[in-house]
Amino acid sequence: DNRNFFKVYWDGDYPKNDKDGSVGNTCGNGICQSLVTGGCLCDTTITESRVFKEMPNSVAEVLTKLTIGWYDTDAYDSGSYSDAILGGNGVTAYLAASTGAYDTETVFEVMDDYGRLHRFKNTKEHVRVKGASQYAFRNAPSFMSVL
Repeated sequence: DNRNFFKVYWDGDYPKNDKDGSVGNTCGNGICQSLVTGGCLCDTTITESRVFKEMPNSVAEVLTKLTIGWYDTDAYDSGSYSDAILGGNGVTAYLAASTGAYDTETVFEVMDDYGRLHRFKNTKEHVRVKGASQYAFRNAPSFMSVL
């Protein structure tokens, strides 16, 4: 059991308990368990996919499409990441040395309009309800310390 509650932004419709209002959908037409306290309890799967297959066109594109922050590549063992690839558009890419490609391990580094440095993993994650993949949201939060 997990007592962490968090708001998610569903990609579209979502499982709704009929007891929560007149517009319920029987917790995804019975895919999820209807809770007596309201809400639905659903089994889920997580999928990970690449966002960019090449250097992004702009800083704005990176800030808009990537949402998973990542570490400075200098924190990894020497040789884990390529040398910086400068895009000439304010975007810097670091490719994982093991693949040498723009994949889910690529790290993009950009500076926003306020002078703040951002590092993002080239990844989007979707949490999908098992048995009803139309119910999905992106990038679930993590409550575990990575340190």
